[in-house]
Amino acid sequence: MGYHWATTGKVTVLGHSFGKTDLNELRKTIGWVSSSLQERMWPNELAQNIVVSGKFAFCGYITAEDLERANSLMEQFSCNHLFNPISIMLTR
Repeated sequence: MGYHWATTGKVTVLGHSFGKTDLNELRKTIGWVSSSLQERMWPNELAQNIVVSGKFAFCGYITAEDLERANSLMEQFSCNHLFNPISIMLTR
């Protein structure tokens, strides 16, 4: 996630060097989702909102389409039992 910096050497991700690139923009191209980040920052957040956070690299405004995509991804990874279907109805 780029929250800890190397003390020696050089770190590159997808051809971008840490310290020379905007990590917020780089995170968006990776689609990183972290359960440990969720536990620290948003302990009561719905699982599908954390999945959607990978799209934008933050938790924010979420559309019904985002939630449907999250449900599809969660099915792919066999964790859709964590999906709360009420959230789709609330965004419409």
